[in-house]
Amino acid sequence: MKSGADRTQGPSSHANGTSNGGAARSPTLEELLGGRLTVLPALLGTTKEDILREIAGSLCSGRPIDAAHIHQVLKDREGIGTTAMFEGAAVPHGRHAGIEGVIACLARSPSGVDFAARDGKPTHVFLALLAPEEDPKQHLKVLARVSRLFSRPGLIRKVVDAPGAAEMVRIVFEGDTAP
Repeated sequence: MKSGADRTQGPSSHANGTSNGGAARSPTLEELLGGRLTVLPALLGTTKEDILREIAGSLCSGRPIDAAHIHQVLKDREGIGTTAMFEGAAVPHGRHAGIEGVIACLARSPSGVDFAARDGKPTHVFLALLAPEEDPKQHLKVLARVSRLFSRPGLIRKVVDAPGAAEMVRIVFEGDTAP
């Protein structure tokens, strides 16, 4: 894999957004990402700038997108206000013209990084999103889903403690669909 990133496979079920009973339901995070997820289980950076650079590289891996530009997009968004949430999680995000669907990077810093979180704690888990400029609704839909996901008690700790990339992804996708 390029940039040391692991890639997940596409959605495994319910791609049409309906449940077995035919009633409409919200698509899962896995469905919304449609296989456009890279994973960095051990970020090397020690600063916010380093982390954003690593994540930008992963988001662009294998795509005709300039990583330096995406790094700047993520930095510009952080300049508006931190994307660090609480309990060691952050959702760096931005938009870019000409991409199809939301691209994501699930990343982990085992030692944690100062990401200017309001609770003052180091940030360990990042779910970075790059959404199509032309579809702000999709961007907001995924952001809302991730915000709910990261609000689940114990989920961030499970991702931090996961033994590797595949387990990190499993925890996130199962946490997203848990009742």
